[in-house]
Amino acid sequence: MDRLIDIRIRDIKGQNFNWRITARIMSVWKQVDEKTKKTTNLDMILIDEHGDKIHAKVNSGDIDDFKENIIQGKIITLNRFKTWNITRGPRVTNQTRIIYIQQYTKLAIVEEENEKIPMFNFEFTEFSEVPFYCEEENKEIYIGICHVQSTYATRILLDQEIPEVTDFKLRMEGIASANNDNIRTISQIFDMVDEGVELEKDVFKCTAKIMEVFYKTEWHYLACKKCRRKIEITDEEEYFCKKCDKVVEEAMELYKLGMDIEDGKSIMMVTGFDEVIKNIFDLSVYEMLNINQQDNGEKKLKSIFDQLIGKTTSFHIKIKEYNLKTEDTYSMSVIKIEEIPELKPTTTTLEVFTLQFQTPKGKGQLLSLEQVSSADELKEWIVNLVKPAAVQLGLSSNQGEKFIDKAFLDVGCRNLGDQNLDTVNEDERERSNYKNANAILGETLVDHDV
Repeated sequence: MDRLIDIRIRDIKGQNFNWRITARIMSVWKQVDEKTKKTTNLDMILIDEHGDKIHAKVNSGDIDDFKENIIQGKIITLNRFKTWNITRGPRVTNQTRIIYIQQYTKLAIVEEENEKIPMFNFEFTEFSEVPFYCEEENKEIYIGICHVQSTYATRILLDQEIPEVTDFKLRMEGIASANNDNIRTISQIFDMVDEGVELEKDVFKCTAKIMEVFYKTEWHYLACKKCRRKIEITDEEEYFCKKCDKVVEEAMELYKLGMDIEDGKSIMMVTGFDEVIKNIFDLSVYEMLNINQQDNGEKKLKSIFDQLIGKTTSFHIKIKEYNLKTEDTYSMSVIKIEEIPELKPTTTTLEVFTLQFQTPKGKGQLLSLEQVSSADELKEWIVNLVKPAAVQLGLSSNQGEKFIDKAFLDVGCRNLGDQNLDTVNEDERERSNYKNANAILGETLVDHDV
């Protein structure tokens, strides 16, 4: 079991599930939806023995689990909570972060009274200073203005019997029942995991907003090519795969990106792996690593990942047997994230690091850091690079041309930055000279980091 670390409220700057705070519930209030009159959140202000305060929140789906212990004036301990920067809505304390109390959060009442923790701590600001707290310029501030309107002229007709509308509603109900069998809220997914019973379906669709992206810790990992599990590098600098229980010759980089998502009632941490993340960015993990190595790479990487924050989309979440056995909902796996149209396209270039080839005359290896961004540039690059090597290996002019053509096809088909190459390759692969080149050259390997 991980050791808990007691921390002051003022020192909460990031995220750590081992943190524990001891604080008094200074005040409690509910947030209510004006239209539905339903409670959306249970909010509170926590204050520690140093007088530092922080805003904490429980979403509606989790209120029943905690409401018995959330009592104004009581001292509590809190750990396994989430925090993130306040980017929208009111900030009710000086702390720039907010605590989210979720299903896996541990909240307990401290029975022994501690007089060092104050009941209240208020901070007052001169009324004349209030406008200076607004960071945005040219904003009008209205103070003490109210508006009342009353009229008896308008008639509002509710639920009138209109045959066309009735027929439409009946048809829509049929469509909904056929397509929504696997749609769940985050809270419903948590409940299924808690019940731990075998499920007829294990993938559920959930629409939620991305609140935070955890790219600063680990967004990729080195994996075994056979089982795609994380590998370890031994003291002898060999790749060891625990799953396969052996040293493997080769490894590959894969995406592993964690995110916090919220559906308005509950919050869940999800993890997307290689193809899932690649599809939403239209960038492979190697392209992302190349961006990171460029000038201001970290800044560019941050701007790409930050595009996700605040976007709403549908997540296809898989409940694994492990989740059911352990009732672990800390990080659920996502097998598909539907397209996010608002994401800005990222312009990338193809960067070929290594071209290896085998011919009847022998083996060769070419190294280059040249960059290309179109099919024409790609072909020109290969001709200039490969032709001298083909001559050096003693290939005839005809064989050299076919070698160049095959190299172009193999490299081009991996160029994710140029979509037109995909169509070109499908047509070109049927050409007889490609088959002849393959027979002449044997197996051509093209390894590159894109």
